[in-house]
Amino acid sequence: MKSKLASLVLLAASLALAPAEGAQHAWIASSTEIFAIDVESDQVAARIPTNGGAFFVEASPGRRHAFAIGGSPSLLIDSGALAPVASFDGYTRFQLHPTREEAYVTPGVGFPTGPPNPTQVFSTQSLAVVGQLNTDIAIAFDLARERGYFATSGGSGWSVAEIDLTTRGVLRSFPLPGPAGYGDVDPQARLLYVPVPSTQAGAPLSQVRVFDLVTGLERPPINTGSPPGVARLNPARTRLFVLQGASLWSIDTSTGLPVATIAVAPSPRAIDVTPAGDKIFVVSAGQVAVVDSELRGSKPLPLPGSDFRANFRFIGGVGATADSRPGPATGLWWNPAESGWGLHITQRRSTFFAVLFHYDANRIAKWFVAPSCVPNVPCADCVDGIVCHGTVYETNGPAFFHAAFNPAAVVRREAGLMELQFTDRDNATATFVIASQQRRVPIRRQVFAARPTLATDYTDLWWNPLESGWGLGITQQSNVMFLTWFVYDDAGRPSWLVASNCLVKEAGNGCRGALYRASGPLGPVPGPAGFDSAALRVSDVGTVDVAFEGANNGTISWTVDGRSGSRAITRQVF
Repeated sequence: MKSKLASLVLLAASLALAPAEGAQHAWIASSTEIFAIDVESDQVAARIPTNGGAFFVEASPGRRHAFAIGGSPSLLIDSGALAPVASFDGYTRFQLHPTREEAYVTPGVGFPTGPPNPTQVFSTQSLAVVGQLNTDIAIAFDLARERGYFATSGGSGWSVAEIDLTTRGVLRSFPLPGPAGYGDVDPQARLLYVPVPSTQAGAPLSQVRVFDLVTGLERPPINTGSPPGVARLNPARTRLFVLQGASLWSIDTSTGLPVATIAVAPSPRAIDVTPAGDKIFVVSAGQVAVVDSELRGSKPLPLPGSDFRANFRFIGGVGATADSRPGPATGLWWNPAESGWGLHITQRRSTFFAVLFHYDANRIAKWFVAPSCVPNVPCADCVDGIVCHGTVYETNGPAFFHAAFNPAAVVRREAGLMELQFTDRDNATATFVIASQQRRVPIRRQVFAARPTLATDYTDLWWNPLESGWGLGITQQSNVMFLTWFVYDDAGRPSWLVASNCLVKEAGNGCRGALYRASGPLGPVPGPAGFDSAALRVSDVGTVDVAFEGANNGTISWTVDGRSGSRAITRQVF
């Protein structure tokens, strides 16, 4: 156990710490083309001509694909290459699964007032129908529990059905007084928000209905100024943005009361919030605008064309694609003579993401991160003779196991410098300058199991792009996955847990194992010249289960110190 712990390094899967990755884009259609808008710069990154038609475009953070449907033909778009990769016909309504390579499509028209239709499960890999749901359109997802919430209508009136997205079975239903608009789920507070713009008889209704997903009971509704069409939570789940009429409202989720409002262009159709939570993109028929998160101002984007459209969620980014696969240096590195500390290195394109695992003066495990170690020779597959240099950072963040994770609470400070000099794919020298102390030490790749060629190798940096600031490092060798899990303790300090012997499941699509917490002597830097491996201590704190859906997405479930939970994860591409 100790020898494996020597190479523990928690991968800092934090957007704030990551090097420039595949950008997040707002995917918006006009009457003649589709725009990919960089959500940081608000500049158009790509324009994709279409053959006309009423396109609706959707994407999700961390996904490989965007989906443009309703035109002739509909398009599947690689969100990394910013170009179409396939076309098909036959659907007019859809929602993408936020992490899986599948969509929920309906051949009907007129949401939310049109007739109900069976929803088909459509694979965005094979472009074929792979299942069916006896519901209408999806309005919200809870990825932590693999639940989808779908609007339904029938002889007994309107409702929202809770669907198990794995088995595709209906678990329960929540009655509504009228048709549902697009809503959202708070997976921590276990609340479902459903805008209801009108009653079943067609009379206006200005409410967002709130359902407790633990008890199944309805909470007092949020009253809005006019019929709401879309409701979207910010990443911290402290604000609910509600599109209603020609205005956008910000609702305090702790009180259910509005705290700000701003006018938007006539005929608004969709809103989405950036992963950083700092902007809201508002799509209206004649204008696309960017609104700051406090609703203090609105900036129209100078897009050509008209009849702008977007769908359920339209801000998304690249997932793992062939040109962004991990490079040959990726994996666990250590010094066998100083078992107990180590590095995890992720190589992607021309960047090395390195994390130093160590212990502080109180024997508490912590980490430093160099998220952009730039090599002397830019090469995605080169290692031999490469030297990279990068700034080292130390971070703090919100307690992970007690409350909703707020990515805005993750903070960092510069702590020093790091250099990695590679002799070959298995040997290198690491140099650290931290707290005015320098250490130069040889390191080598740690091998803890046989290393055959795997059909799918899950070795990589994994995260949840909606909860930037925590993450999971996976190193797979044969039938063992070595997990290093980055979280924050109750005091907001960077902390980590490890599953050093997470055994691969028989189907090969995940692993199960025990979780451990380690403590050790100060070092390797800052610290004394030698590292005392005999002082390393390990305690069993729970269990972990990782389940993958395809090669690039999955779910991590756990019980830690008696508390259980789960999160969706996807490969972090930079």
